[in-house]
Amino acid sequence: PDPALASVSTKASLIAGAAVLIASTGVCIRNAEVDGKILYSPMSVTLFSELAKLGLSVGATAYSTASHQPASGRTLLSFLPGALGYVVVNNVRYFMLEQVNPGLLAVIWNLKICMIGLLYSLPPFRRAFSGHQWSGALLLVAGSTLAEVSQWGSRDESGRANTGGALGLELVAFLLVLTSMSAVATEYAYKRTPLPLCRQNVILYSYGAGLNLITFLAWRAWTGGGFGAWTTGFTGWTWAVVVTQAASGYAIGALLKHVDAIGQVFADVVAMLFSALVAFALFDLAANWQYAVALLVCSMSLGVYYLDVVRSALDAHRRKQAAVQAAVRDAQSAADRDGAAQGFWATRSPLVVADPRPPGASVELTA
Repeated sequence: PDPALASVSTKASLIAGAAVLIASTGVCIRNAEVDGKILYSPMSVTLFSELAKLGLSVGATAYSTASHQPASGRTLLSFLPGALGYVVVNNVRYFMLEQVNPGLLAVIWNLKICMIGLLYSLPPFRRAFSGHQWSGALLLVAGSTLAEVSQWGSRDESGRANTGGALGLELVAFLLVLTSMSAVATEYAYKRTPLPLCRQNVILYSYGAGLNLITFLAWRAWTGGGFGAWTTGFTGWTWAVVVTQAASGYAIGALLKHVDAIGQVFADVVAMLFSALVAFALFDLAANWQYAVALLVCSMSLGVYYLDVVRSALDAHRRKQAAVQAAVRDAQSAADRDGAAQGFWATRSPLVVADPRPPGASVELTA
């Protein structure tokens, strides 16, 4: 297969797979609520998810054929900033989902593309967006804004405003900035450390499990909750949250290493489409023409942003095909010239019969 097209296909598959897992996590979190309330400890869920991701990473490393030489101290430290940010994001997201409808949140969350674009322009990336990329980002902002406007004044089955009010929007804004910085820092660590993905994940999720354990124990000590019954309030849906969050986190790691942080944003775009359908059916998200247009605009932004990438891959494929065809034509022309140079005998089919006498000239008979 053509390497350029295969690369685009692989990236698209990674985005689609991550999108399904991201959307499933949000849906499971909302279904795990009882009368709009979370009865389990979100910190327990996050801790179990980090332990599950660490287990996956250790298992993948054990079966990997890559070198197991020790990582340098610089490599170990490079994953710490992103891990610190994700500890906050992963624990606060449950409270955020209590404040904001998940279908609406999935759209607004895509505003982080602008923050990531600004971070990319700074050292060490110094990577400027192209015109099409900024156009895609602006379309995403427009679609997200329209989605927010479409839900003003509407409430869900529990009587909560779908936009979450001032507290919900302020919380979303804070986490947008923090998750963008964490994604860019983690992408940098993935791409600048000379280790396979499985070993990089062992480092990242070791930080995640350790930091979440410390956070969990500190919170229990502060609130006087004690250190037992870590699974109080857990249901089947809660364990589904643990599994989907672990799987989506692992998939996002692959996205950051093999695509970039913007690829994660567009995984959220695809997840948004699925989340919106579920939110319409289960969570009383207001279905109106404004929200439908918002979904369409956000979906269009995906194609506009990656237009240059797809066009470059198609151009490379066409150039390769043209080079192959030119090589075939040159080979045919060379064969025709050789045939013309050899003249009449080149067009005959010789039948060579060995002379029974001692080695010498053979006898050539022609039809």
